[in-house]
Amino acid sequence: MKTMNITLRTVTPLFLGGADMQAELRPPSIKGALRFWFRFAEGARQNGDSVKIKTEEDRLFGSTDKGTGLFNLRLQKIMEAEQEKSKYLWPIEIGYMGYGPVTYNKEFKKFVPSRSFFDANKEINFDLIFWPRATDHDIQRIYESLWLWTHLGGFGSRARRGWGSLELVDPKEGYAPQPVNTSDKDALKKAINQGIKKIVGEDIPTCAEFTHWFSGAEIRVPYIADKWEQAMEWMGRKFIEYRSNYSKKTVPSGQNKYPCWSDHDLVYNYLRPIGRSYVHPLKAPARVIFGLPQN
Repeated sequence: MKTMNITLRTVTPLFLGGADMQAELRPPSIKGALRFWFRFAEGARQNGDSVKIKTEEDRLFGSTDKGTGLFNLRLQKIMEAEQEKSKYLWPIEIGYMGYGPVTYNKEFKKFVPSRSFFDANKEINFDLIFWPRATDHDIQRIYESLWLWTHLGGFGSRARRGWGSLELVDPKEGYAPQPVNTSDKDALKKAINQGIKKIVGEDIPTCAEFTHWFSGAEIRVPYIADKWEQAMEWMGRKFIEYRSNYSKKTVPSGQNKYPCWSDHDLVYNYLRPIGRSYVHPLKAPARVIFGLPQN
């Protein structure tokens, strides 16, 4: 058997737990994340052919029909969770990105964690133990899933809002792509694109019927910060500016550029009594892409 030792580092706080909502890290959670990112790559490699994707996924990761896959996962040590939630005070921009695991504290007028969590800059150590029948190509596929997960994804609650971001700490000799570490936006974008291209190849589909890479997808790097709090605050501010009417008060007349302002007026005029500027909406709010209902 071949064993690959993996060290990940939490870049942003990680809210991951069981039914009791307390911080807990378990091997099935890690294996599930690797499985998702395998589909992300294999979907492109197989041009969205769900039968071929599932066949290869079951072979590598296992299934109820096929039994165990080609590897086991063993945690080396248990991370210590943060229990003292009151010492973490985050501004509204950061809180906005984490409603649920993060809640507003009226006393401090800041956002605080609502449950235990794994703080930023903590290490996750585990072993990938491959069975003798696993080839070097099979191991490469699992490593690629790990690379995609740590460069494009996250872990736990609100992962799509920046929480639970992870960094692949130790490069694995003989496996590609290598971890990307740069503070230059253009260089970061280029390196990630090159890594994806190396994983999925050149001949990829033009559209995606489910979550996998395709030729129309883009990697964008709009902002880079030295600390995770700065990056999350920047991103949260962008969300607030887009989704609320608050920033309208701070921008001079004639410079309105966020669609939410027209959304606000659209709904406000509709809700007013008939005879007092009542206007039946002729279009859907731009923010409907975030789901309904909207405030």
